[in-house]
Amino acid sequence: SSGGGPRPNPDSPARYGASVTYSHDPVRPSELAPVAADVRYEYDMMRACASALVGIYGSGPDAGALRNVLVESLNLHARSLVHFFTTTLPSVRKDDLVAQHYSPDWDPEHDGGVDLAYLQSALVQSVHKRVAHITAYRLRVPKDDDALPVAASLWALGRLKERFLASLSDDQRRWFDL
Repeated sequence: SSGGGPRPNPDSPARYGASVTYSHDPVRPSELAPVAADVRYEYDMMRACASALVGIYGSGPDAGALRNVLVESLNLHARSLVHFFTTTLPSVRKDDLVAQHYSPDWDPEHDGGVDLAYLQSALVQSVHKRVAHITAYRLRVPKDDDALPVAASLWALGRLKERFLASLSDDQRRWFDL
């Protein structure tokens, strides 16, 4: 052996410049304003996917694959927003930001109402079972049985967004710029 200490694992993410160390420290107040832009990003990307879907139905040989990419992306962005509106403190992972970080009185059941209940029942299971994990659910449950209509998803999340923004101070609303 040529010495010099232990040899790096060739399969380590660090080999590719990736950092494998992350501390899940609690959210700091100074992080609230910058991370509000991520909430806006999720909402904007969900709407962009929906807009793009309108133009691809039945056009071109890759329309089916492109439609799946857009639907899956839309659903993942929507699922991130559902998590944001649904999860409460202190049950959230320490470094996840949720609506209650911005509006301590936000109550998912009361403020989320039927819109959040609908999204949780119609969207979350499908995203987990059909997109985020490879499961037998994909075979057992036809896509049409758990397909959340795009318009209904946008409508429900738009209503949630309006109620959430109404619960914020003027300064906080500007952070979201929605």
